[in-house]
Amino acid sequence: MSIPGGPAVAEDLRISFNQLTARDLPLATAARAARESGFDGFGVLPSAIAEHGVNGVRSVLDGEGLQPTSVCAFIGLIDPSPAVRAERMAKAERCLAHAAELGVPLVVVVGGPCAALGRRDAWNQAATAVGMLLQRAAREGADLLIEPLHPVLVNESVATSVADALTLIEQGQTGGIVVDTWHVWWDSGLRERLLEAGSRTRIVHLSDWAAGPAGNLDRALPGEGCADVPAICADLLTAGFDGWWELEILSERLWAGDQISLVRASYASALRTLEKAFSMAAKTNDHVESMQ
Repeated sequence: MSIPGGPAVAEDLRISFNQLTARDLPLATAARAARESGFDGFGVLPSAIAEHGVNGVRSVLDGEGLQPTSVCAFIGLIDPSPAVRAERMAKAERCLAHAAELGVPLVVVVGGPCAALGRRDAWNQAATAVGMLLQRAAREGADLLIEPLHPVLVNESVATSVADALTLIEQGQTGGIVVDTWHVWWDSGLRERLLEAGSRTRIVHLSDWAAGPAGNLDRALPGEGCADVPAICADLLTAGFDGWWELEILSERLWAGDQISLVRASYASALRTLEKAFSMAAKTNDHVESMQ
């Protein structure tokens, strides 16, 4: 059963590995492990481009048959100091150019309030900065994606929901958002927001909320936490999402182990989650059709 606007069959799902998941592995080692595990794409960190250059990164990924899927992420566009803001904007524009050269979108986390910058001013600065970057991206044929963060990380992003991210990008005709299941699962109105986002959701980051002690922000592999990631992914499929599903795990506990084994486990968990999501979305679609 096909999903309207989505992939025709579960096998058509495109699964990418975000480099941050194996943060301590060299680029070539991580890319080989990703390809051997079954991933089709690879999300690149700015640090990899700084070390290898765009051509070097492309060479490594081409050698493994992996498609680059994003440059993720540039963090922090705002600051109380105009000089610092100008410096960060210049750096973001360089990252945007690198992403465009690699043929992928730049994912941006906008930055958050601090003691010297209240939430309202932080939001206004973020809106201005995103508007400028959207204009730059449109001129250069680049693509800019805004990633909202969980409210517990508001100091890193004043955009803490899908609705916030959509508001920031609606100033331009281009641009989109990243939906990270770890960051957005808490939202009681998430399903409606995902339907509203539609085609402006370009990439989905897969990870789960670990049911651990309060204050522990380690992530779990999808399907191993309490965020009901398959249901979120099913809603995305129902909304017509057909882009890259990018596995992104940040976990001190998992990083302390064998990170090549982590790459393999990441693919297996992502595949199980997406197969379950596809089944859930297909059943929903069948039910809707039967009611018509």
